[in-house]
Amino acid sequence: MENMRFHSPFYFLLLLLIAGCVSDNQTKADKGNIRAGYKFQLRADSLLKRGDADEAFAGYEQAKNLYKRGSDSMRVAYTLLKQAELYNQFNDYQELQATSVEALKYLETSQDSIYLESVYVYLGISFAMMDDLESATESYYKGRSYVSQDWKKATVDNNLAYANILKGNYRKANLLLSEAFRQYSLPDTLEIKTKLLDNFGFSVFKLGNPDGQAYVMDALRLRKASADTSGLIASYLHLAEMVSDREEAVNFALDAERLAKLYNAPEDRLQALRILVNQSSSENIELFSKNFIRISDSLESKRLKTRTAFAKIKYDVRRLEEEKMLAKMERIRERNEKLLFINISFVLAFASAAIVYFLVRRSRNIRKKATYEAEVRISTKLHDELANEVHKTIVFTETKNLSDEANKETLLQRLENIYEGTRSISRDNSEVPEGDFGQALRELLQEYNSDECAVIAQGIANVDWEKLERRRQLEFYRIVQELLANMRKHSQCSHALFLFAIDGRNILLTYSDNGSGSAKIGQARKNGLRIMENRISGLKGSATFESMPGNGFRAYVQFPL
Repeated sequence: MENMRFHSPFYFLLLLLIAGCVSDNQTKADKGNIRAGYKFQLRADSLLKRGDADEAFAGYEQAKNLYKRGSDSMRVAYTLLKQAELYNQFNDYQELQATSVEALKYLETSQDSIYLESVYVYLGISFAMMDDLESATESYYKGRSYVSQDWKKATVDNNLAYANILKGNYRKANLLLSEAFRQYSLPDTLEIKTKLLDNFGFSVFKLGNPDGQAYVMDALRLRKASADTSGLIASYLHLAEMVSDREEAVNFALDAERLAKLYNAPEDRLQALRILVNQSSSENIELFSKNFIRISDSLESKRLKTRTAFAKIKYDVRRLEEEKMLAKMERIRERNEKLLFINISFVLAFASAAIVYFLVRRSRNIRKKATYEAEVRISTKLHDELANEVHKTIVFTETKNLSDEANKETLLQRLENIYEGTRSISRDNSEVPEGDFGQALRELLQEYNSDECAVIAQGIANVDWEKLERRRQLEFYRIVQELLANMRKHSQCSHALFLFAIDGRNILLTYSDNGSGSAKIGQARKNGLRIMENRISGLKGSATFESMPGNGFRAYVQFPL
């Protein structure tokens, strides 16, 4: 039955009649779809301005499908670009790239399109943030070829220079920005000029020339004059990295953090808090660390929820479109049945039965496929994106000696290269698998087991991990992960023991190693342990740490179920 074929000439006559009816009304239907799509688009534009990302995305998805049905390629490209804007806002660079490529397909026949610049810029961003700087450079240059105004060309060059700064290519960034200043005439009132000045000064500083600070100060002056809040935050952050006086650096970082909090810019606030953890006195580190953990966890949770919501919206709209299409086909079939019934009632009855069977089979297959694709897409996101990139920087902050100048340089570079990392950093911040939490702990500990250091785990099976809610499982997983990172980076041990136990309503973890130990815990480890203590405190638990020369390092952790 799967390969059933129809050979009746009356059946083909029926199809021709249906096609004729559709053709007569095609232009009218196209215009109606475009008008309906435009209503959704206007509403989505308004929602986007209000910051309602989910509803805006849904509106663009509905408008896009209506524009497709109306064969309006330019408007389809516009809605795809607005969705790309949202993917970029939530740092979903894989979907950003896929959406930009789809938009480009709709613009292939319109090489003078005003949208081509934006498409290639988004492609450049996605390539740069996914560590493909060569493709990013090519995309940025293609985007620049579609603009004529100096300020737009300077914007593209600044984006490319910033991508190089993120990857640590300061000399290349410096050359790009120097050429931009030489090529373009930009009034002081233009926002892009302050961006060029700011990034140029930062690249000069990174190349070892302290004169870079003067350019950043010029950018700061212009931004104050024009009340450019976002730009002021960027300048304060750069200056906090550039000044040599610790107190002055803290003041700049505090200014950035204050503005970021006031204008709801959590990404910038996190960057400011990283600097404050690095530069502040020890009595303030705990407060900044707690704020950093709280904001980063909240931000990543929001991103994950939004990305999952976007995927569900696409699936729901696609399913609704399929149902509408099936309903439309059914209406057409019914109308033509009535027309044909008078003259060929017997043939029409046969053909109608055949079409009903075909549509039902097709509907089932389409629904099965759509459901499967949605499940695979959501599953992939949960698996690939749960380990948030921001947490990698937290681990580095917790486990390194931030009073050491070399570590400070490394930290600052990691903050600018947040999507870049080595295998060991990726392993330090692996995802927390769903399902059997005990098995997840075993796999985590096994990852750190090596010929140089034997990691021994005992008692995991003695704890009923199912009684521990998921949020607390995640926190405990991070605590174990932090102990492993400390072990590898500081202990210099050949054996490490993790002993898990249950005592009434309390979970106990005892860690010990045979490392060198120390009478005084170093600043890097101390900061790491302080952030770990904050997590343990969040579980309403307690922790004790011991370290003596020649006797290794020990940690005792307990918290209630």
